[in-house]
Amino acid sequence: MKATSSGLNAYARDLYLQEARVHLSLPAELTGPALSWTLEWENWVVLAFPVVPGGNPPTPWSTEDVDAVLRALDAMRGQRLDASYDLPEADVHFAAAFESWRSLSALDIGVLHPWSARWLDALIDLEQRAVKLLRGSQLLHADLRSDNIIVTPGRPPVFVDWAYACRGNALVDVVYFLLSVAADNGTAPEDATRRITSDYAANPEDVTAIIAGFAGWFSSMARQPSPVGLPTLRPFQARMAETARAWTEQRTGWR
Repeated sequence: MKATSSGLNAYARDLYLQEARVHLSLPAELTGPALSWTLEWENWVVLAFPVVPGGNPPTPWSTEDVDAVLRALDAMRGQRLDASYDLPEADVHFAAAFESWRSLSALDIGVLHPWSARWLDALIDLEQRAVKLLRGSQLLHADLRSDNIIVTPGRPPVFVDWAYACRGNALVDVVYFLLSVAADNGTAPEDATRRITSDYAANPEDVTAIIAGFAGWFSSMARQPSPVGLPTLRPFQARMAETARAWTEQRTGWR
């Protein structure tokens, strides 16, 4: 069970309502607990779910936990969604996010990270390539990180907090997840990345483009004022931005 109010955090309240709406459109074979009931009372919103045994994966991530999540994502990849599922398309969901490098180009170049400023035109090109890769017919969680995953020994991982679920290219979820692993572990999981590039028949340059797209988004978001009641959000986004920039630099060789 989780609850919030507009007095605590208006953004979180809206997000909980969004998650409740999303759960009406999620497939029954969801890789996570189904919503049991919701309650709106005055300015409060309450969401209730079945109890899931286990806990968030410890960080730094172990190879075993990373592999387990990748297997769960591979299974979820088989859940193709037609238009009857009332979920946003990934290119709509991420529309503003994957325009971030272009938006940042309007700022004084001196406020940007030096590497970002040096390669800004090339990063905009990668971002535009990434936009074309978002569309697809698979279910996406779109926010897969350690605190949205529950692991239990001997069982498949469970994904929670589906507020941002959408329909798109399954590769996007995998890249986002591996980016979060890199941020937690301090190093890019290139072995896992090579494996999913093979498993998903993905062009390595497409993977790089998606990483670069997330680098722009998190770089932009980390610059925003902290929302009330969420003091850890901007530091998390700054860490993801730094990780995504470094990973893009590693994969492109841009120095």
